[in-house]
Order: sequence, then C-alpha cells, then structure tokens
Amino acid sequence: MPLRILAPDDPALQAYRQRLNDPSFVDVSLDIIPFATYREKLDAALAAEQSTHEVVFVPGHLWIPELAANGKLQQLDTLDADWDTYTADTIVPSVNDEAYYDGNRYMLPLFTDGHILLYDPEKVSITDDTVDVRDLRQIAQNAQISEGQHVLALKAHASEIFLDWLPYLYAEGGHILDDIQQPAFNTDAGRRALENYIALAAFTPTDTHMYDNDAIATALRRGDVGMAVTWGGQAAPIFLAEGSVAPNRYKVAAITTPWNATWGAAIPTNLPKDRQQAALDMLLRLNTVELDTLVITLAGSPVRQSSYSDQNIQHYPWLKAQQQMLTTARLLPKHPQMGHMLGVLYTQVYQAFRGQKTAAEALAQAEADILK
Repeated sequence: MPLRILAPDDPALQAYRQRLNDPSFVDVSLDIIPFATYREKLDAALAAEQSTHEVVFVPGHLWIPELAANGKLQQLDTLDADWDTYTADTIVPSVNDEAYYDGNRYMLPLFTDGHILLYDPEKVSITDDTVDVRDLRQIAQNAQISEGQHVLALKAHASEIFLDWLPYLYAEGGHILDDIQQPAFNTDAGRRALENYIALAAFTPTDTHMYDNDAIATALRRGDVGMAVTWGGQAAPIFLAEGSVAPNRYKVAAITTPWNATWGAAIPTNLPKDRQQAALDMLLRLNTVELDTLVITLAGSPVRQSSYSDQNIQHYPWLKAQQQMLTTARLLPKHPQMGHMLGVLYTQVYQAFRGQKTAAEALAQAEADILK
C-alpha cells in the first residue's frame, strides 16, 4: 500500500522529492501544500477517522506540544526502530530537543528556520561576526545607500511579523511566558523591544509590512537592500539561485538573540499500527546523512552536525552563521496553547507596527486576550 507524506512548500522538501526518485521509494508520494493553507490541511488529516497521510510535517516546539497533548501524534519510540542506523546522536543537540515533548520523541528533523543577518559591506558597516539587533538602527543611520535603494527590509507581513520581532524582545531581556507559564511580554522590556522594531520602519520600503519570506528572498537576490534578517532555511535559494547577486553582494552574520524552529516528519495516531510502522521504517531509510547534505544546497539549514564540516563552512557562506544560530537560538516555551498565544501576538504586534496602536496598547491587549 502506498505511503503519503503531507508537507509545506519549503525548499528543503525538494530534498525529499529528489530522494523519492530512487526506485526503493516507489510506493511513497509527496503532497506539497502552500504554507498559507498547510495547517488547515494538516488539521483535517489529523481529525479524520483515518489520516489521509502516513507522514505529516510539523515545526517542532511550535506545534508538537499542542498536537501531542491532544493525542494527534504518535510517540515514535513506541514503534520498532533501528535508531543506531538512523544515527540520532549526530543530530545537532538543539534540533534534537525539538523532536521531543514531555520526554517522548515525536519527530524526525529535516530542516531548521532560524534568524541570520545578510548585509552588504559596501553599504553598511558591520565588523563583527555577530550583531546585536539593538544596534541595527544606528547601523542603518550610518549606511551609505544609493538613491532608490533601502538600507533595510523587515519581514513585517501580518503572517510573519511576530517571529521577525522576537529577537528584539529577547535582546531586551524579555520573555513570552514566565516561570509559571503566564504572559511575560507586557513589560518595560517588551515595550522597548516593540518600539525599537517599529522605529526601523523609517529605513525600509514603505510596503515592508507586506514583506513575507518570498519578498525578503527576492529583495536579497536582487540586491535591493543593504541588510535584512532572514531564515537560514532561505539561504541556499538566495545565494545559489541563478542570476542572484547575493554571492557577490552579501556577507552573513549571526545575531546575538536568534530564534529557531525545526521542521520534521511526524506520524499521526489515527492510523493502523502497521501503517505507522511502515511509515517509520520508510522515514528511517529516507532521513540519512546524504539527505542532510542535499538540504544544504536546496534550503541551507541542515540538521546533522556532520553537515557543518570545515569544508562545507568554507564553501557555503551562510553555514558558519547558521551553525552559531543553532547553538544560541532560544525556543519558545513548549506549551500546548502556544499556537493560540502566537495568534494573539501576531495580530497585536502587526497593529502596533501599522500605527493602529501604541506598543504599550498592543502588548497590554495581547496580554488581556491571552489571559481570557
């Protein structure tokens, strides 16, 4: 019986597509869904009497707590598996942590999406390998930009803005939740962080509130901006795309307070045990060291430590910053209601950025909505 994989439209999934061309995976199909509708398709599969797909993709610490707490994802360690062949111990430790919730493994990681900074050294003065996002305003003020260009682009689309802002909150010492899992962002640190982020709009295109992942990648491939924070999982499409100016234009730096999410393959609980076992057997054959090497050139954000060899770091200009990001990135709390909280925060941060509310008003409203 064929095995079906449900996954979002991300460059890293092309690594799966290429590997599935091997005759040994003839019975495996891959259904790629646009990000905008992916969660809807995923929820439908997990709510059905029997899932339409034997494998589904999830972003580790973002969705696994909710889905696992609701009994939607299978604990992989309850199935038979040759974990020694999979070589789980070669997965980057921070990435491996995202595969677990409440001590149980739910995911096999494929790629990461964490913050890195691309910058044009001819236009902006950055001398360190790591940049504090609180310094970006001063860097932008001192930039040498030609007429018609912009110093900076922010990924401030309504569907992206919260995660784009998160490093600024971390840089001010802020948190999303406190030690007893209550909202902790409506503080002086949170307000400073949001005000600092909003102030950067003065150096961006006027429509930066419409910039999503694709818009940022396009701006960097064309060299339209002096600098931009983007995902490490976009680095390969930016630097390796035909016609891209990025290899000759941009250098890459880490930021001091990045966030990261790891996407990987999970197995629904609403499947017969034999289908779950067949799915895991297939995933263990698929998620190899060789697959991780493919992820470098297709997305840019591999999950195994061997992919961050000195040779690869010298060859791919973003991998050093990507590796540093994985060692310093902070995750959001693993909370079953985190998805709901993020929905509230996206809305309020976007309204503040668009001038519909002050930073203080937006964060206070977000706190009140979450506490309800």
